[in-house]
Amino acid sequence: MTLNNISEIRPHRVNAGGIFIALLKGALQPLSCVVTVPLTLLFPSLTTFFLYHVFSKQNDKILSFKKGLKFDFKAMLGTEILYLLGLTALFRYFCYKASEFIEVYKYKAVRNPTLQIATPEQLEYSHALTTLISTIAVTIIILQIIIMAYSFIKAYDVDRRVSTEHPLKIVFSTIFRNLPVYILFTVALIYVFAIIETYFAKYKLLHIEGYILGKDNFDPAITFMVIRIFVLHISIYALNLFTFCALNIREKLKFRN
Repeated sequence: MTLNNISEIRPHRVNAGGIFIALLKGALQPLSCVVTVPLTLLFPSLTTFFLYHVFSKQNDKILSFKKGLKFDFKAMLGTEILYLLGLTALFRYFCYKASEFIEVYKYKAVRNPTLQIATPEQLEYSHALTTLISTIAVTIIILQIIIMAYSFIKAYDVDRRVSTEHPLKIVFSTIFRNLPVYILFTVALIYVFAIIETYFAKYKLLHIEGYILGKDNFDPAITFMVIRIFVLHISIYALNLFTFCALNIREKLKFRN
């Protein structure tokens, strides 16, 4: 295959309304979560190559399954190694900090001879753990965006038989040009999950209380798992479609193509 060094990828700023259009498009394809969520959590680059095909050949519809899907296995392998190394480092950091937080909590709890229910020590521990989880979540989102943008460039190269020069430079240029929207998206996503987990904890406590009292109360486990998966699916789809347009592979993000 002969490669041409001329590439049409020119990062540009997508208006904030674009991310809402992308979110709506993802929300209208709920059954696609069985494809997007597990693939993205395990193989983010593979998901992006697949979604490049969806956005360029399937009119943004995930379950259309048209022929012509192409991959760059070298790029996929490299990004997968980067992703796994990143997750491993984050997991080790989480274990280290969580262990540190629990030791601090135990140290303070021993010196406060009261029943440990909603004590200042517990609230401090809960706040520290929540901050840690939020920080790790933001880091994973940033890593996903970098892998996403790079994989879209490689998918474009394979599809158009070109060789884009300085792909990493283009990746970071795309991110910085659209940084306000990416920040807004990340903050909103963490806020939505905070609300979901708050209500899950509330209904879980009610369920446990009902179980103790012999009442048949609503068990929120399955319902909230479905909600989490659906929100993840919408977020994955929207972030990919927004980045696809930010790279200028598609000129504008419209509800109807």
